[in-house]
Amino acid sequence: MKRFILLLFILLLSAMTMAVADTLVLPDSTIMIEPEAFYGVDAETIVLPEGVTFIGDNAFGGSETLREVYVPEALMDREEAALTGSENAFFISLSDDPIDNYSYTVQTDHVVISKYVGAKSEARIPRRIDRKPVIVIGTDAFKDNTDLTRVVIPEGVTYIGSGAFDGCANLTDIVFPSTLTDFNTNAFNGCGSAAEETFYFILPDGITRTVYDNDNHGFPGCNAVLVCNPDTATAYHMGGYITFPGQYDYRYRYVHNSHTLYLMAYVGSSAEISLPGNVALEIIADNVFKDCTFLTKVIIPDGVTTIGKGAFENCVNLSEISLPGSLTSIQHRAFRDCGSAVQITDKPLVLVLPGNITGIVGYGDDDDTASNASFKYCAFARVAGRGTTTAESLRAAHYGFYNSYNAETGALGNYIHWDD
Repeated sequence: MKRFILLLFILLLSAMTMAVADTLVLPDSTIMIEPEAFYGVDAETIVLPEGVTFIGDNAFGGSETLREVYVPEALMDREEAALTGSENAFFISLSDDPIDNYSYTVQTDHVVISKYVGAKSEARIPRRIDRKPVIVIGTDAFKDNTDLTRVVIPEGVTYIGSGAFDGCANLTDIVFPSTLTDFNTNAFNGCGSAAEETFYFILPDGITRTVYDNDNHGFPGCNAVLVCNPDTATAYHMGGYITFPGQYDYRYRYVHNSHTLYLMAYVGSSAEISLPGNVALEIIADNVFKDCTFLTKVIIPDGVTTIGKGAFENCVNLSEISLPGSLTSIQHRAFRDCGSAVQITDKPLVLVLPGNITGIVGYGDDDDTASNASFKYCAFARVAGRGTTTAESLRAAHYGFYNSYNAETGALGNYIHWDD
């Protein structure tokens, strides 16, 4: 009964107003637009209040005059179903900025944003201006705007020009549209440079341009961690930190010249971690997990070839480590003090070394002292793998454990006991 009364009220209101006005503004009490409620309406513009939560099929269909329907942002995806037969009509989000906040150029079939002249800390770029879609954010459009903290770039935008957000030092939140495929040099230069905390820019899957290309890239001086899809051909060819969807605990660096992916930082707090194996990770860089005393278990995926200097140094509670068969090099102090705080009760801690290890740093190596041995003061005194490990790697492993703990006696020495 209530829905019938609401529908009747809306129909009566439209009958009274649409014949005498180009714009129909619905009352704030409106919460629902029934299917075909304004079918064939004779108005150019309809404005819905923020409280509307439902728009039915063909609600604004079949109209020859209708051009613009202002709706809550959450209902923008109802556009096609609600406007069937209204060939010249489109939805506009109520939360979009007023058009006069922008200078723009109208092209034959689209609009280019040339300058933001608003004064708010949040910019929500309109999807359409003068009934044409906004598809380009032009050169220097937001340049040096230090008031901005958030920008919402609408669906439909495919290109962002050179220096568009250059110098936006407080801009730490950008909503990129799924339609974006390209941006120019320095488009985001210095974005968020004044930020004190980590923030993320999530790039759409459709990016086809390389983010990093011969030192001319879109994010120089930008403090954001870029979130990229590893399946996109070129999205993460760049010189700054990146991460991948669902992996915000990890920061990577893709080295363009060598085409090598490095794990550069861990910002999580889990006691047990399994490093992602679907991003072609090759190198765990220096000091990534250093002093992470909360770590107890680490699984390193296949494909990793090198563990850098001090990568797990002083992880005193790390008592379970899984190393991949692809691993060939363990560098200075990589596992120094690992497991040293763990109480041994019934059995020693066991480390399984892969058979092709040849690069364990040990006492007496070039440019080394005893303090740089890969496993110095490490409690993994019993090591499995003798049956598959070469004589060279046996020797390297032995000296790499210089001054390790004998987990059975607590004494120091070159304690490496091979399990059969």
